[in-house]
Amino acid sequence: MVAEVVRNLRRAQDSGEAVSRYRFQMRAKSGLMGKAALGWNILTGRTAEDGLWLMLPRPLWWLYGVLRPLRMSRKFLWRA
Repeated sequence: MVAEVVRNLRRAQDSGEAVSRYRFQMRAKSGLMGKAALGWNILTGRTAEDGLWLMLPRPLWWLYGVLRPLRMSRKFLWRA
């Protein structure tokens, strides 16, 4: 696992790296509850990229949890 971390740190950042980073984080998490919590956060957590994609007023930030899976699926399907 240490070798993979070092390899990932040396690799240049590109748009496809998010998937490999999420897969690594899932493998590094212990326990089903930890993996489930991480998965939920990946799917619904608001990021700066979400704000750049669509800026919502603060009272509507809860919508990012709904919109994020749509944005991510669009992003990854566009690459395929």
